Amino acid sequence: MVKIESSGLFAVRIGSVILALSLLYCTFHRVDFSHVGQSVAHVGVIGIALIATPQLVSLCLECVGWSSVFRLLGRTTEPRALLRVR
Repeated sequence: MVKIESSGLFAVRIGSVILALSLLYCTFHRVDFSHVGQSVAHVGVIGIALIATPQLVSLCLECVGWSSVFRLLGRTTEPRALLRVR
């Protein structure tokens, strides 16, 4: 196992945060959030539910599957705990 000095680890964390914020800015700097809000409002609650449901079902099934794999390996893990990790 590699041991990093605490100051070195702190510098890596700061660098990671700066990189993440820079990438986030580069991704969204030209987005018109008022237009996005209007588009989402036009879809409505039922539309948002229909869009989100397959992803949520897939995520839950994945957590149940991983829980089963861990149980076969001799570890007990609840699907809810895996869902929190995701």
